[in-house]
Amino acid sequence: MKITIVGAGISGLCCAIFLKEAGFDPVIIERNSELRSFGAGLQLGPNATAILDRYGFKPTLAELASFPDSINFHDLRIGKRLLKISTNNYEKTYGSKYCYLMREDLIKMLYNKCQQLGVDIKFNYELQSIDLNEKGYLLKTNQGKLETQKLIGADGVHSIARKSLTNQHIRFVKKVAWRGTAPLDRVDDIFFADVNVWLGRKMHAVFYQIPKQNLLNFIIVTSHTSSEAFKSTYSNSYEVDQLLESFNLYPKIQQALKVSRNLYKWKIETLPNTYQFSSKDFALIGDAAHPILPFMAQGASLGIEDAYLLALNLGKGAEDFSNFYKQRQTKVKRVSYYSKTSGQIYHLPFVFRYLALKLNAFMPFFLSRRLAYTFRNILEDE
Repeated sequence: MKITIVGAGISGLCCAIFLKEAGFDPVIIERNSELRSFGAGLQLGPNATAILDRYGFKPTLAELASFPDSINFHDLRIGKRLLKISTNNYEKTYGSKYCYLMREDLIKMLYNKCQQLGVDIKFNYELQSIDLNEKGYLLKTNQGKLETQKLIGADGVHSIARKSLTNQHIRFVKKVAWRGTAPLDRVDDIFFADVNVWLGRKMHAVFYQIPKQNLLNFIIVTSHTSSEAFKSTYSNSYEVDQLLESFNLYPKIQQALKVSRNLYKWKIETLPNTYQFSSKDFALIGDAAHPILPFMAQGASLGIEDAYLLALNLGKGAEDFSNFYKQRQTKVKRVSYYSKTSGQIYHLPFVFRYLALKLNAFMPFFLSRRLAYTFRNILEDE
């Protein structure tokens, strides 16, 4: 069976590894001339690390990733921590640990495994169109035409493959993310211990250390009405000055921003979860299928789950991809809802935000239920 994966990102590389381990011989086509990693750090929930552990990545993750003891939520207005979530028991509760690492390191780890397994990755192959033929799908690329029986679209938020399944378009959600890193030896590492989230009206910031790279990674989300694309450095601009003003109670955060590297501003986009992202021989995974808001840090984790389940189905002889959407739609929609409402809480006016976090601190049932569902180990379903 000929299987082609479009995109050599996290979801695509994982899918190729899982399929190869299941006895298949997938081919990846990637539009860029080499591996590329946009963004800075990323977080992986136990639902994702459990799968990576299954495929032997646990020792490498231990070298590359950081494993926090807690996630702390602070209020920017009063300079006070409102909620602390311990992550020490995650391995016992969910079967694996929560971690964070550089996106580039994760992709390199997956790429190295693909090379060890002999996965064929064709760089400089940009997908242009998809047509049906008697053998399956005919892919038109800038390097010519390719035929495949099974097609998996893993080409990200702005997926070309998606156009063959739906007419729905990505939409801007009036929020932008500032992503960057700062040298860890130029900031107060004690102040930034573990994962820290600072919340303010119509904005929030997440900071976490990646000591193995001597980096402090951060993402700051602010409201923005314009839908123009952002992909340029703003390190000396007036906009960064405005950003610094938001942290007037936190000189240590201001210092981290001032010494930051590669500070980029990206628009946040999403897609309604109302279309079926798989058919008999064609499936989308990861951000190509369901780009969700980043407020539960589950984008990469959901993509890894997608890749695992798709490979598991094929390994069990379930060659019809149609059921894949039915298997994933409930999880994806629910986590998407959790992400959306978490973002709404983060950006509430002060009084409502304060009450919401204090309620979770004293009555953790609601948050615990969300985490239990999101981090549930799908390996247990086999």
